Amino acid sequence: MQYRFLDVIKYIMALFVVGIHCLQFNVQAVPLWVYFFLRWAVPIFFITSGYLLERKTQTKSIDKANIIYEQFLRKSVKRYLIWTVIYLPITLFIFWTNDYNWVIDLLFFIRNFIFVGEQPFSWPLWYLLALIVAVFIIKYFRTRGVHLKALWYTGLIFLLVGCGYDQLDIENLPKIPQLLCKACKWIFPNARNGVFQGLAYVSTGMMIFHLQKYSLRIKFILFTLCMSASALVFVIGNLTPFSGLLSGIAVFVVAIEINLPEKKIYTWLRKESILIYFLHMYFVFLLSRIWGHFTSDVYNLWLLCAILSTLTASIIIKLSQKPCFKWINEII
Repeated sequence: MQYRFLDVIKYIMALFVVGIHCLQFNVQAVPLWVYFFLRWAVPIFFITSGYLLERKTQTKSIDKANIIYEQFLRKSVKRYLIWTVIYLPITLFIFWTNDYNWVIDLLFFIRNFIFVGEQPFSWPLWYLLALIVAVFIIKYFRTRGVHLKALWYTGLIFLLVGCGYDQLDIENLPKIPQLLCKACKWIFPNARNGVFQGLAYVSTGMMIFHLQKYSLRIKFILFTLCMSASALVFVIGNLTPFSGLLSGIAVFVVAIEINLPEKKIYTWLRKESILIYFLHMYFVFLLSRIWGHFTSDVYNLWLLCAILSTLTASIIIKLSQKPCFKWINEII
């Protein structure tokens, strides 16, 4: 089965990610309901990866499944390394213009590369590192007989723990726990990583794959319940990642049920979504630095970054079709 509507959804979600990173320059100007929709984006990318990975492995033996996991991890690691290099000019510029000495900058770079998954203005890369960590955890335990459902429950627990981690008031803790928490916060500044979020998101995508046996009526009920619960959790606050997961489930179970006729545009949109997701921070950086007024006019910043990212992605896709530029496919 081809999931062409999913390619459309991923393209829209990539534009949502552009919005997340543009609107953060002036949070007060953005209504709460806008953020509710934007927070669907990243969980859907994780869920999609988990779903498609489970689709490839679920009928395979442990040895063959292990090979598929390893191929996926190698490809993801390669992408992470390549995109880190692509963003090095911005990283070096930020380090050059800040007030820290080069030793501190180097320590931050190593910390961010290994544990966080992002450098200054390369925020989307945390997704790749979190995906690598989450899939490695799933591979390690599933190939040793641990049931997917157990990993899913574990992921949900860590997701809730991560929400608490982000809200932790360190200053009011006793001295020793405070020092331990400060050390943890230096290594993991937030819960955006493969343990606290990636595991829940990816394993949820894998669980959704096994919903195929249920009727459309059951899936519609699931959609309604998840979307309603997501809105309620979002309004309550402090559980935004959990709200995003519930919304992601709701959108995803609908997306995989919609069949569209075969057209080349869907393959194109799939590649566009990947490139927009990873490329757009270059335009966010340049526009926010060169034309500072865009940091207050965030909706125009979003629009302009989306247009520039889309046009650039289209050019790159066209180039990747030429023999001398086939290497570009390594980053798509």
